[in-house]
Amino acid sequence: MDIHSIHSMEVAGAVIDGVPVVGLWDGDNPIEFAPSSDEGAHLIGADGSSVWSQFSDKSSTFTVRVQPASPTHLQLTQKANRQESGIPRSFSVTFFNLGGAEVGVATNCFIQKRPSVQLGKNATAREWVISGALSKVG
Repeated sequence: MDIHSIHSMEVAGAVIDGVPVVGLWDGDNPIEFAPSSDEGAHLIGADGSSVWSQFSDKSSTFTVRVQPASPTHLQLTQKANRQESGIPRSFSVTFFNLGGAEVGVATNCFIQKRPSVQLGKNATAREWVISGALSKVG
């Protein structure tokens, strides 16, 4: 029996605060989901004995790369403006890859970093970094 998965943006996507992400950048990794810390660490004693310390940090960062005119870019700009005005409201992020049966969700999310803006002939993706407090990938 062959084991395989499909990695294509044709079968993958994301949803931010209940709204599908639209206008993803056409390139490598337009959607990226990463844990903020390691799962844990080994503590090794002088005699070589060890203890595994399991961390409770379930936070993550979600990076989405969108086109400058993307509705998602506008949505995230509005969220960042609201957050900076002192009226932050958390939201959720979900990603999925139907070809590889991967799915992830993060709750209690806030904008961690706005994108750099490059204009002109060689304008690039708008890369948003979102921080989530409670994340689950499976």
